[in-house]
Amino acid sequence: DFPVVIRKLGEKLQLVCGFRRCTALRKIGRNTVIAVVKELTDDEAYRLAWSENEARKSYTDLDRAHAVLKANRAGKTMKQLEKVFGKTRKQLTRWKMLAKLPEAVQEALAEGTISTTHAVVLHEMKVRYPSLDFSTWIKAVGEEGLSVQQLRNRITRAHAEERKPEPLVVERDGVLQFKVR
Repeated sequence: DFPVVIRKLGEKLQLVCGFRRCTALRKIGRNTVIAVVKELTDDEAYRLAWSENEARKSYTDLDRAHAVLKANRAGKTMKQLEKVFGKTRKQLTRWKMLAKLPEAVQEALAEGTISTTHAVVLHEMKVRYPSLDFSTWIKAVGEEGLSVQQLRNRITRAHAEERKPEPLVVERDGVLQFKVR
């Protein structure tokens, strides 16, 4: 038997790791489990639960995205999240973006119709081309097996008329640069 981990939370006990084990044991009629009681702060408990699930490889990028967003909304700073999840700010920001994508994109990602990178490209293209219809491109990826680069190229061609013109004057390092067309 592999023990579950619990911690004291005031007068109560909180299950930190082992929810699936407890559920499985209940299903086979057992009502006891071996447990280890640890003194853990909220951060330590969260990190322990997260690392156990990560070790099992049971999280998808979408699961990670929702976990990061939930922790962020609960008041965790990006610096704290970097420690808890062991990821860079860039990766955490990417996951948060995934969790905020429209339901159709999240469903396609969860079903495996598109990859995480496809979802990121769809997001980037929607920012660039506001009229982009996610369902059209999700369908194209699913039916035609478009690679990420093929998806990017096809969207760019399809929305060429929406492309914003480049500015004639840009500032780089405090110097104005003029572009000639």
